[in-house]
Amino acid sequence: MPIVYALPYHFTDYLTKTGLGCMAGAVKLNQYLSQSPQNGGNDNSKQLVGQLRWMKDSRGKTLNELVGPTAVDVLLKGQGEPAHFIQVWDFMCEYQEKLTGVKLKNGNVYDRYFKENKDANALKFMVRDKFFGVDCIGFVANYLIYVGLWDKYRGYEIDQWTQVFPQNVNKAEDVKSLNLLIWPGKHVALIDWLWDWVSDTEVKVDICQSSSGGPQANAGVYLTQTNAWHSGHRLFKLSGGSPPLPVKSDAFIMSMPGLHYENPPMEA
Repeated sequence: MPIVYALPYHFTDYLTKTGLGCMAGAVKLNQYLSQSPQNGGNDNSKQLVGQLRWMKDSRGKTLNELVGPTAVDVLLKGQGEPAHFIQVWDFMCEYQEKLTGVKLKNGNVYDRYFKENKDANALKFMVRDKFFGVDCIGFVANYLIYVGLWDKYRGYEIDQWTQVFPQNVNKAEDVKSLNLLIWPGKHVALIDWLWDWVSDTEVKVDICQSSSGGPQANAGVYLTQTNAWHSGHRLFKLSGGSPPLPVKSDAFIMSMPGLHYENPPMEA
């Protein structure tokens, strides 16, 4: 029975409040980044990483070799693991003067970001400018790594997440914390906490996700059963939420059998 000791909002806070601990200090990964241009695409990231991945360290190894080519590709999609972001950021800070050779449309990386800024601020500004970020799939996958259910990133597309959360949730009364919301072909998010069974067909929950606005917790969202179905899954209407939900269309709900949250055990 899979037990986790951190909720999705703990992971959200890690990304957006605590920040990833790299050589420069803590840097918040609070940006949404998608491989799809129409959904907040990554032209800046492609320009940067396409050149940076072939830069060599003092031993003659490229960043591509140090991080791994697949890991770099995943990072470009907004689905990289925090550990890989940290490796890339540490590499950039250590060899920042070489970044004069990384050309952008408006100059080079060193002059634009590092020359007159502390390293942590340079990285912060690069996150702001969408060189680095997390998409919806990256958020859910990295939560599973964060809580120890996965030991590495696994590349599931949106409609493949029913393989990870395989059990249908077709009634409001069966909704639980850590269920997965799937917007067919569009988006995925996690139910963080169940607050109330409002009625036989409606529940009040908090949701965590990465979408427009970056990784976020949306409090006080109402999930209401509809009479519509998608491929055998009942669709739920979503309403409310603070901040407002970035994706407002209907979604279906899946669960991972046995998955539940417990308070962390007390240290002796």
